Amino acid sequence: MKRSKMVIVAIATVSLLVSCGTVFAKRAEEMIKTRFANIQLIVNGKTIQTKAEPFIYNGNVYAPVATIANMLGVKQQWDNSVPAVRFDDNLADEEITMGDRAAGLFLLDFQYALVYGAQSDTLGNTYYDVVNRNVPQSKSIHLPRIEKEGYVNDFQPITPFERITGPEKNEFLMSERLSKQGETQQWVTLFRFDKVKGTVTKVYSQRLDEPGDNYVQYAITGGSTLTVKLYELQDNRSKLAGVRFYQWMNGKYVKTEEVKQQQ
Repeated sequence: MKRSKMVIVAIATVSLLVSCGTVFAKRAEEMIKTRFANIQLIVNGKTIQTKAEPFIYNGNVYAPVATIANMLGVKQQWDNSVPAVRFDDNLADEEITMGDRAAGLFLLDFQYALVYGAQSDTLGNTYYDVVNRNVPQSKSIHLPRIEKEGYVNDFQPITPFERITGPEKNEFLMSERLSKQGETQQWVTLFRFDKVKGTVTKVYSQRLDEPGDNYVQYAITGGSTLTVKLYELQDNRSKLAGVRFYQWMNGKYVKTEEVKQQQ
């Protein structure tokens, strides 16, 4: 059923609405006539819930900026000095604080995060779950890890959401270090998160340690380009022994260079 309604639009209201990708802000109140038609926001077949109902005005559909930004994992902030609505889909380094990591929280974007310690098994392996930080008590999504009988898996995040295999910024990397009776294996695993379906898919796993390695730690950073710092044990202390560089090419990580630390 279509409905028409007279509403007063003030700056505080307009600042939260988006029409056809353009944000408008007016400094004066204006009486307008809008049409409500039970408009739904549907992304990849999934209906997005919103407290403010979208409406039609002058042939344009208006929908809440906050709802759309949260759905896409984009930070949005009202700047009253311009005025403007500012958007940012990049996480600054300071936003992923050591305090967050110590508490078992790793931000993937401004909406989703990895939470450590949600589940564990008899070997002491602890799992990560993906959670929606903007929806209290939302269902967490279990993150699968490499399963090898008898091995303990040290599972650690490497990146927030990145574009690695495709155009969407919905992939992230995990470091998986497997150990069993003195034997260790270092893996990197690529995951893809579907924000609409709420599912995590393991895309690819690759073992990075090489025959003859005797390193006690592989410190991995990067995304489509990986930097792996190699540490060995000297005088009961970890010391940087070298660095390996990898590039994502043709569906896998290819080592492009290795630099040995001078003794």
